[in-house]
Amino acid sequence: MMAKLLDGNGPAAADADPSLESVSSPAAASGIRRFEPVDGLFLRAEHLKQIEDYARDLSLVNGLAGGPGVLYGYTLDLDPAKQVVGATPGLAVDPSGRPLRSPARLEADLSGLSRSDGGRIWIVEVLTAGSIPAGNEPMYSAVCATPCGPESSIQPWRDDAVQLRIRAETLYGDWVGTRPSQRLSALVSAYFDQERRNGDPWLTPIAPGAAVAGLASRPWASAAPEAAPGPAGIPLGLLARIGDKWILDVWSARRDRVLTPPDTAWQNHLGLRPRPVFTAQVLQFEDQLADETIDTKNPLPSRFVELPPAGFLPLPTGLREDAHGLERWLHDIFGGAVQLHLEVCSADVALSAVALGQHLDRIPLAVPTKNPPAVQILIPAISADLPAVTTTRYGWVAFVRSPRIGQRKFQSVPGGQAPAAGEAPAAGEARAAAGEAPAAAGEAPAAGEAPAAGGEASAAGGVPDEASTVGVHVVTAPPFRGRYLNRVAEAAAEPVITELSFPESGWTPADGDEVIESIREAVTRDGGRLVDMVVTTPDADREPLMTARARALVMRLGLAEPESPVGVFPAVADGPEAVYLMIRRAR
Repeated sequence: MMAKLLDGNGPAAADADPSLESVSSPAAASGIRRFEPVDGLFLRAEHLKQIEDYARDLSLVNGLAGGPGVLYGYTLDLDPAKQVVGATPGLAVDPSGRPLRSPARLEADLSGLSRSDGGRIWIVEVLTAGSIPAGNEPMYSAVCATPCGPESSIQPWRDDAVQLRIRAETLYGDWVGTRPSQRLSALVSAYFDQERRNGDPWLTPIAPGAAVAGLASRPWASAAPEAAPGPAGIPLGLLARIGDKWILDVWSARRDRVLTPPDTAWQNHLGLRPRPVFTAQVLQFEDQLADETIDTKNPLPSRFVELPPAGFLPLPTGLREDAHGLERWLHDIFGGAVQLHLEVCSADVALSAVALGQHLDRIPLAVPTKNPPAVQILIPAISADLPAVTTTRYGWVAFVRSPRIGQRKFQSVPGGQAPAAGEAPAAGEARAAAGEAPAAAGEAPAAGEAPAAGGEASAAGGVPDEASTVGVHVVTAPPFRGRYLNRVAEAAAEPVITELSFPESGWTPADGDEVIESIREAVTRDGGRLVDMVVTTPDADREPLMTARARALVMRLGLAEPESPVGVFPAVADGPEAVYLMIRRAR
């Protein structure tokens, strides 16, 4: 009978005491105390103060729950001549939930700041100040008070106050050594990266080259944030000295009030970019871009070391109708630092793509790489079908970093099934045994680098793989890269200019200089230049190999200009494997 009662199968289970169904801890005070008046209580100042404290505590809790940031106003301006920074009236909430409201303009003097440290920056912030006594009331029933003396009156009111503060910080990094034209961009990039590291990312490196700890080492069950923050200033902007001038940049430091503290904390831990940070990065770029005219004589790399992962560029008048001129202009203003992919779309698609770029990496411009970042340019040239948003011309194009996604075929792991006696290991397994990673999509051996095991020769006694041939087509490039595949489909039926021989799993052409020279002549005829290469294969698993072959051919031809690198675009298509050289002919 007792066993039945314990396992809930007995008749007494239905009549169990509800108090045994749950347990609770002893009650603990919340720290929020209210005043409960009763008849007969002699009302004193402390009771009135408790009523005020209760209302304030409730206000702070609500403010804390919504997160810190600026709600409106507090627009900064700088007067270099007077060395004064000012802020318009505004409202913000500090990390502890305190409202920071100013109905009047605030100003701070810069003339007394020390400027000796080369890595010194200053944060312009608004914060709470000591309350200001106000008003005047007569004081009654004070012992020893003189009826007409100064002690016969009091100031019973206290005005909450805020102030503008210029707080010095040292920002570490090599931004100080960049040339003056790029220093603001380098400074802003360093500040954004410091903000990322301060968020304690768990899934991305906290510093360049640092290892990422295993998932099991992270406190996934812990709260984020772990404790309530205390009062602190709300940044409104960043100040720096570049040369002998004060520079004010707003959006590098200012964050509007958008997210709750847990939302911000978990996005930081997961290596994501919170929405206020993404918005600030886009606005900072647009604000800095508006300071000077953007043109081919003043390209982006001359002023910026990094761009946000997405944003907008001004569209010069007349270029929208000239597809070839627009593509050339975009290549010039990016200075060859990225691979551009132009797409025509409607404006809503371009705007949505910018919003979806929130969590992608920033776009480097100053660091030369063999595989520069790919950037998609979205041109709002397709008319809207909604009458309310139709227009004859948009004055902008959008840019978004293209996700870096490649294909990698999994190989047998060490300790797996061994090859049969006398059987050579697969090419990928030979590379793994030699401690080498298989080539990722779009990756080719560096110039002058010997091919890895399994590239030009198999691991079994150095016997070369069976040779394969790849047809080469020379094609006039269409105005936009988005039309490459249509042009390839048309050219597939045309005769090839030559065929290249490759080892079956290798990437270096086995042909002599005579064949390579014939391809070079076909490209450069009539002043042509190689702008891109499309490689096709019917087997998706061979896309990385075909991409590597195309890059090796580019190096062998010697036609890639440092300021305008050749893009390589793999595609899965029916028919034999082929290479299509996209050529721009001189007009």
